[in-house]
Amino acid sequence: MKSPKYLLLILLLFLLTSGVAFSQVSVGYAEFAAGGIDAFHTSGFVIYSSVEIGGQFFLPYLEWSGYWGHWADNIAENQFIDPAMVSSYGHNLGTRVTFYPGKLIDHWVLPIGLFGGISHQFIATNYTDPQGYYPDYQMLTATNSIETGINAHVDVASSLQLCLQAERFFVLPGMRNRQAYTAGLMYVF
Repeated sequence: MKSPKYLLLILLLFLLTSGVAFSQVSVGYAEFAAGGIDAFHTSGFVIYSSVEIGGQFFLPYLEWSGYWGHWADNIAENQFIDPAMVSSYGHNLGTRVTFYPGKLIDHWVLPIGLFGGISHQFIATNYTDPQGYYPDYQMLTATNSIETGINAHVDVASSLQLCLQAERFFVLPGMRNRQAYTAGLMYVF
């Protein structure tokens, strides 16, 4: 069985080489959002910001998007019994497809979208020991996630929308699942 990375690469190459595939895919918006995401090493939320682009995905009620997000827990004091302190930060790169029921169902009144996708997280974890028992070091890791969520868009001006989003990252394999909540502004081209 082939690795999922290879299957995604083959699918991407097929889409890029087939001119027909992108005839109904467009870039139609850019969005900046900020909010909170579960921290890896504490029980609270930390600041999470993201930049996203997207557009129509073959059908009027489907949209694609690609995004980059950043978070940092900025732990400045030890929260554990162990004398070493742990602080982490990371980047999310992802893509998703969003379904908008209001564009398909005539009398749908809620301005929501339901989405699913995949993302890859680059994580740097810093271990520091203020008491000098252990050497300081940084560990770099990477994880993959399947993500699902819901968003809502409300018009602010002719080409500007307020966006609210809640999403859940199902981290593969076996790390702690995370959730994020953001609010942002979308500029529609």
